[in-house]
Amino acid sequence: MNASFSRRVSLCGALGLFLGLTGCLAALQGSWRFASWKVDGVEKAVPAGVTASIEFDGQGGVHGGSGVNMFSGGFLLEGGQLKWTTPFRSTRRAGSAEHMEFERQFLMILQACDKALEEGPKLTLSGAKGVLVFTRQP
Repeated sequence: MNASFSRRVSLCGALGLFLGLTGCLAALQGSWRFASWKVDGVEKAVPAGVTASIEFDGQGGVHGGSGVNMFSGGFLLEGGQLKWTTPFRSTRRAGSAEHMEFERQFLMILQACDKALEEGPKLTLSGAKGVLVFTRQP
């Protein structure tokens, strides 16, 4: 095998890996509105007036609303396994004690999520600290 052939094979492999990852990242692409959650296996009520969301840009970026503040970060998705590639950044607005407690728990669960399951208009993110369910936004 000559060096030129070896470089072409490596380049093709890298390109295939990149294209494969891009396809995985695009799988969750779009806007999702928070619908329900479970903490320690128990479904919890969402405080009145709280709106949370998440949006995956299909290129490894994620952002959304966590009830009071906005957050953003990076992710990888491969075979249903979710990995946050950067710590979340967040705005620092204040809200009611109830809304701030929701946001604290929501972000704690979200950052611990390591699985993503998309079933039609429903997205379930889950991990050791809980489950977050979202519905697709048009």
